[in-house]
Amino acid sequence: MILCCAILRDDLQFADSNKTCVYCGATENLTTEHIIPKSLRINDRCATCDKIQGIHNIVYACKHCNSAKHDMGLYTFFNKMNGTVCDPDLIPPLLEKKYLKLMWCCHKCAGTLDAADLNGDGRLDVLDIDAIIDRSRSSADHNS
Repeated sequence: MILCCAILRDDLQFADSNKTCVYCGATENLTTEHIIPKSLRINDRCATCDKIQGIHNIVYACKHCNSAKHDMGLYTFFNKMNGTVCDPDLIPPLLEKKYLKLMWCCHKCAGTLDAADLNGDGRLDVLDIDAIIDRSRSSADHNS
């Protein structure tokens, strides 16, 4: 059982909102989805981090979007869906707000809050926010 005091305002807004996919708006075949992949491994603490493993990181997504997003960061996923650097206006504000709060904690833990051009593409854009997730994915791919 989750105590109400343990749920942030953003989580209450998601819980009270209509159950729709946060990515495409579908209302059928919904699952719970972790905005930041549960598999993220910046360091050993990620596996037990309440920010990544807890309710603050969960939203509703249809099975199609959940499967398509897999272990990508939010901006990387929207970039892949749209074929270009994502227009932040395409992302639902409450979803982006939750994601940015969580990613701030992840970047703090990774020591990358003051870093620039984390993905090494020569530009400073929203995809740099996802760079620590992309690195974690690449590291997991090399270790399998």
